Amino acid sequence: MEKNEKFLVTGAPGWLCNQLVEEMCNRKINTRCLVLKGMNTEYLEKLCVEIVYGNVLDYNSLLSATEGIDKVIHAVGIIHPKKAKTFYQINTQGTKKMLEASSANHVKKFLYISSNSAQGYNTDRHVPMTENGPDRPYTDYGKSKWKAE
Repeated sequence: MEKNEKFLVTGAPGWLCNQLVEEMCNRKINTRCLVLKGMNTEYLEKLCVEIVYGNVLDYNSLLSATEGIDKVIHAVGIIHPKKAKTFYQINTQGTKKMLEASSANHVKKFLYISSNSAQGYNTDRHVPMTENGPDRPYTDYGKSKWKAE
């Protein structure tokens, strides 16, 4: 990692990203967090991160968030929406828009954090699943993550 690289993390202040961002701060990694307005940022505010507000469905906010960024860690996901179509809007279309904004701003690397739900159930618990095995997403959540991959 180069000394002056700047990272954008999406998915904070979720549990996973809070842990990730805390570790990035411990390592003195220059970090910006894209946060949905209305989310509780109390934990993030105690860390050495820049907080910007936006929405993965709003391309202009993503363009702004990715400006000056070298690497994106994209972990946004909705797990329990009221309507199934929201899985696809946030998890699939939101990821597509994030990729497009990252590309427009010449982000060097994009790390997408998905879910084992995109792979689905293992049909033989005695044989480990691999990324080369067949995909069997079984819920709208898993299917939306699989489509984003």
